[in-house]
Parts: sequence; structure tokens; C-alpha cells
Amino acid sequence: MYPIERYLRKLKCYVRNKAQPEGSIAEGYLADECLTFCSRYLRGVETKFNRPERNYDGGQHSSNTLSIFLTSGRSYGKVEVKELNLLLHNTAVLYVLQNCDESLPFIQSIVMARRGKGKVQEEGSSRTRQVPQTLVPPQQLIDEDLPLNPNLDSESLENEGSGGEKKKGRGKAKGVPNNHNLEVHIYQGRIVTPEVVREISILFSQNIIGPWIRYTEYPEDERETLFARFKEIKFAYTCTEEELKAAMLKTCSILFKDWMFLLRKKIFKKYLTKEARKTHPPNNVPVKVWEKMVDKWMDEDWQEKSQRNKSNRDYLKMHHTAGSIPIAKYKYEQVKTTGVEPSPIECFKMLHMSKTKDGGKEWASEKAEALHATLEAKKASAQDQGLETDELDIYREVVGEGSHGRVLGMGLGIKAKDVYGCCERSCKRARVDKTEELELKIKNMEEELQQYKAMKDELEQLKATQEEVKQMRELMKVMMSQSNIQLPPTTADVSPNCPDNGVEHTMHD
Repeated sequence: MYPIERYLRKLKCYVRNKAQPEGSIAEGYLADECLTFCSRYLRGVETKFNRPERNYDGGQHSSNTLSIFLTSGRSYGKVEVKELNLLLHNTAVLYVLQNCDESLPFIQSIVMARRGKGKVQEEGSSRTRQVPQTLVPPQQLIDEDLPLNPNLDSESLENEGSGGEKKKGRGKAKGVPNNHNLEVHIYQGRIVTPEVVREISILFSQNIIGPWIRYTEYPEDERETLFARFKEIKFAYTCTEEELKAAMLKTCSILFKDWMFLLRKKIFKKYLTKEARKTHPPNNVPVKVWEKMVDKWMDEDWQEKSQRNKSNRDYLKMHHTAGSIPIAKYKYEQVKTTGVEPSPIECFKMLHMSKTKDGGKEWASEKAEALHATLEAKKASAQDQGLETDELDIYREVVGEGSHGRVLGMGLGIKAKDVYGCCERSCKRARVDKTEELELKIKNMEEELQQYKAMKDELEQLKATQEEVKQMRELMKVMMSQSNIQLPPTTADVSPNCPDNGVEHTMHD
């Protein structure tokens, strides 16, 4: 009887719907039988009868598994699955590559190739070479669309002839970024230290998580994040943090177009269709983000604007020879050397002369040469006449006013206001608005002055009237005193403490 009761209790546990107990029992019984059948006769099906042990370590691993993954374990507590962002993914990939025995021969081959195409040092030499963090130059990562990785401290490996000695780290420099304490030089609001500018480019390329193809689309919170990562490198600077942030963001705004061009250059050149470009994103950009960026670049308005700008560049007859180096850096180096900032005419000559094969210099274009000759002629004419020479005025007279915030012959990095103050349309508009504001203030002040004069005239008339009244009262007093007649008291003569103030008194002889 007891086994039957136990079995009935088991069937009773199957009941989930008390309105249909028989159906619930049948459904639960079939589910248990199906699980039992699957666990006994089907392989690879996880059921409650064949679940792994509590402390299961994965069993015997296959020989095809990488050595770094042979040591496995099980997590404890609630498991939370997270999707790694690009930065963390690259960090994990780099860790696997640098700590896996299977990749060690490839790393050593790269190190040996860099040391001189296979030259091996003498056995017993203690000279070591650090394995580069990126295995390729940083600029090549951007130009050739190679995966980026964060600034991690890698160990130094000795070559094959070192006799298998112990690996050595970076010593005191371990854990310190490569550009630690590198001084940041800022001139005219721009960073003129090439290593710092290069580091900003790498930091930006490592964290492209949105379809931003213009700097105006770059979110404010991402700018703050970029600046926070920039400060983690611990550059040395003498300016304030606000000035450093403004200079870094200005560098980003100027280089943003170049970053986007390098990002799409190789892929757009290799794949001509929109779908092919979407399916071949760079390694440092998520697929979904890249698809949105391709949609924006393939938009008709963007393509039309791109072709128009390309045609305009083809019509340019004068190019500066500064290359990718900011013009502010040339001026900064000139100030360090001579102690004096070069004038606009000197800058124009410096930025439009190119070196010849024999070591001399020549003008990069005929238009630049003719324009400089005109500038020098204007300057010499003013000096011959004994006039005070202002090169800013001469440059404005010959070159003309700034157009779209730029100055002819000064490149993209130099603004019109940096050369000769407010001269472009926006500055003129601001000057006109300021003049109108001052004229309005002057007009209001003149009206107030007229009102003041009118009030002053009225006050003088009132004073004159009071003086006449006073003289008349004095005259009346004299006349009354002569006739023994007492004058009625005035308001000023009545004491404030008098209880019957303001009441007329009866005069007695």
C-alpha cells in the first residue's frame, strides 16, 4: 500500500491546473518520460539527468585548443553575460597573442626582422629588445586599417641566441606609458608637439562607437571621455587644464576630416558598391556603426558636396609647403629661435618656398612669387615715403579680406582674426552691431541730458520764485513791525512739539 501512496504523491505533484487534474498528470508524465528518453538515447542534449557536476572543470581538453585556454574554471554566483566593446576586445586579443605559446614564434620573427633582417646577436648577450605594443608603427595602424590596441605594458623578449634566459620586463619604466611626462607645447591655441597629436589620433581611433562623420556630430560626452583618456597618459603641461582641453579639442576639430578620410580611404578604393563597403568594415569600427557611416557617406548630398570640394581644390593655383605640420608649429619654432613672431609677409614666404635638389629654395608656384613681390613692393614704397609700415595693413591691402574664416596663402589652421583681427564678414557684422549699439546709447544719453537740463531750468525758476517770496515776506515784516502788526506764523515758525500746531492764535494788544 505504501508504494502506491508514494506513486500517487508523485502524480499529484504533476497537477498544475486543479480544474483539469487528469490532463495535468498526463502532461507532466509525458514530459518526464521524454526527458528520460532524450538523456539516455540522444547525445549532446542537456537535461536534468545529465547536467555537469557542481565543480566540473571542463574535462579533458582537445589537443587543438590553445595552451592559454587549457587552465579552465567555473564561475561562482549568478552569471552575467556582457558584450565586450572594441577597446576591451582588443585588450583581450592582445593578451592572448602575447601570452600564448603558439604565437611566440611569430612575435620573435617580427622582433628579429626589425633588428636587421635576421641578424642574430652573440650568444650570452644581455641586450634585449622590447616587443612593440602594436607590432607595427602606430601610423600604419591608421593608414593600412590594422586593428588597434590600448597602451599595455608588454614584456621584452631576448632573441634565439640568448640561451633561453629569463624574460626581463621594462624595469623602472614598467607600467609607465611611453609618452609619460612628455611636455605639451601649445601655441596660438594649438598643440604643436607631434607626438601628442599622434597620440590623440590613436586614442580617437581606438574608441569609434558612433557614426560620427563630422566633428559637429561628435557628442559632448565622447569629447569629455577622450580628454579623460588623454589625461591618463600623464603628459606634462604648464598651462591650465581648461587651456589644455581647448587645445586638444581644437586639434580634434581640425584633424577630424583627415581621420575620416583615412578610415574610409582603403575600403572605398577597394570596394565600389555600397553593399560591399558595408560588409568590409575596418577592424576598429563596429559593424553596425560602420554601416551607418557608409550610408551617410553614400548619401547624394554628401557625394555632391564632396565632388564640388574636389573640383574647387583642382582649381587652386597656390599651395603651401607646410605639409601636415601645423603652421602654428613653424611660428612656434621661429619664436623659440629668434624670440620674435614672424610677420604675415615672412610667414607667407616661409610657407611657399620649397627646397631644390642642390639645397637651395624656390617658389612653389608663380602666383605665390608674384603675390610676395607685390607685398615687398608695397612695404618698400611705404618705407621710402617715410610712412609707418604696418605689415598687417599691407597684407590686407594686397591679399584682401578673409573669406569663410580663412586667409589666402595661410592654410587651414590660420584664421583671419589671427592674422589681422576682425576682418571677415562676421567680424564686420559684429563691428556694425557694436557701432549701432553705441549710437543708440549716445542717443539715449542725449535725451536724458535734455531732460536733465529741463529739470534744472525748472529748479532754477522755482528757486527764483522762492527767493522773490522770501524777499516779499521780509518786506512785509518790516512794514508790519513799523505799524505794530504781527504777521501770522509760517509753517517753519511753528514748533513740531506744540499741541495746537497749525491752529491760529488770537492776537492781544
